[in-house]
Amino acid sequence: MDSATVYSGQNILEFRAKEKGAVIPTIGTITNMVTIIPGIVSVINNVGATYIGTEEENDSDFRIRRARSTSVPGKNNVDSMEGQIRELDGVIDVKIHENRTNATDDTGTTAHTVWAIVEGGANTEIADVIYGNIGGSDTRGSVTVPLINSSLQTININFDRETIVPLYIRFDIKPITDLGEINQDGIKQYIADNLAYSIGEDVETSKITQVAADAMLADGGNGYALNIEISSDNVTWTDFLAVSSIADKYTTDTNKIFITAIE
Repeated sequence: MDSATVYSGQNILEFRAKEKGAVIPTIGTITNMVTIIPGIVSVINNVGATYIGTEEENDSDFRIRRARSTSVPGKNNVDSMEGQIRELDGVIDVKIHENRTNATDDTGTTAHTVWAIVEGGANTEIADVIYGNIGGSDTRGSVTVPLINSSLQTININFDRETIVPLYIRFDIKPITDLGEINQDGIKQYIADNLAYSIGEDVETSKITQVAADAMLADGGNGYALNIEISSDNVTWTDFLAVSSIADKYTTDTNKIFITAIE
């Protein structure tokens, strides 16, 4: 866990749920302090969650994660860094970008710099792994963790957290039989639980089409998903969304999925 300095009066801090999965706390319900700290009078979650987690990964996502985790002993320091960060407790996703050229590249990363974007995990543990793998490279990011090396020098390690981008989805369902058999809530929940994107991954509708088809087989009744469109602002709709930065991560939930049943 990361430490935080608090001051007299009200303090606003970020917390992560201890349990993994789709944890959705109701505003105003987190009021009991399990570990009593002198000086802390009360706690409350007076705003909603920044973003919620997802349920247990599916088989395809597990295979991808396992393949990446075996890079821990890799020959390349960046591959090794990614694999080690993925093994840290609480880490959900990682993307490492390295600029080995002598000039700033098209991501805005300066020359000879490593840019790590990490979802989940403790800041100090992530910084320790980065420091152990960067060699002579610089580091990029808005999170700065000062570390003391063996020569008692203070080394600032930088990395970034993912930038959450909302993903809105809309599509029509044409029932095979009766309209009443379509379980829209079940379909939305299945899609929200099983549609996952990595940091820096673009979005296109073919993947959503497959997940929607699986959703109807699992919990939605008989039907076809047609005319699937996606949006990042619920205004402009398309069939492809590119990330504006490799730190972006598209996420959705049931409130961002719209289904229309057609005859």
